[in-house]
Amino acid sequence: MRPGSVVRRRAVVAAIRPLWRDGGRALDVAGYDGSVPSTVVRSGLTVLDVDGSGMGEASRNGASTVLGSATAMPVATGSVDLALSCDLLPCLDGEAAAQVYPEVRRVLRAGGHLVVTEVDERFKLPFVDNKVAFATWGVRTGGFSYEQLAALVRAAALRVVDHRMYYGLPTRLAYTVFFFWGWPRRGSRLKMRLFHAVVASERWWCPLPRAHLIVAAPMGA
Repeated sequence: MRPGSVVRRRAVVAAIRPLWRDGGRALDVAGYDGSVPSTVVRSGLTVLDVDGSGMGEASRNGASTVLGSATAMPVATGSVDLALSCDLLPCLDGEAAAQVYPEVRRVLRAGGHLVVTEVDERFKLPFVDNKVAFATWGVRTGGFSYEQLAALVRAAALRVVDHRMYYGLPTRLAYTVFFFWGWPRRGSRLKMRLFHAVVASERWWCPLPRAHLIVAAPMGA
């Protein structure tokens, strides 16, 4: 699993565990290989992405795969119980970003939920040129404030039912040291284990968090 996915996965798993019911259908929008929700969603998961490079792994893990855009999803209306959109909007231009949540709303069933993660507009990796970091991640724009995300959610006829923050300073510092500086030079497995431990510690200590997790539901549901 990619280091960034480790951070998202801890936050997402905590959010979707009380929402998910076996027998439902989940859609991981731009989810690459579906590894973020796979701990909880063991069946009924579909991964949608314009990039097919992760779909082989998603299929091997039991997920269905759909090649397509988040702004015009080849998914039936009202067919999804749980949708995920993890760190997607900064990879799109402004016009396309505004189309994602309305598409998610279209495919959600009554009583369904959307789980969103996005980095905050104040997000910075310490001691790193963040323009370089964003370019490495394929990001076109910066992060989003909670107010911006909530406005996009409301514009899609969705309402925010939960909001929390994660990705604190210790986690960002560990990411910088282990994966941008590449220190220590050896021991990639040990570095990943240490990074997992730092991420897990956010349950008790998460100073200066700089990423949002939002749970939304259709208005009127």
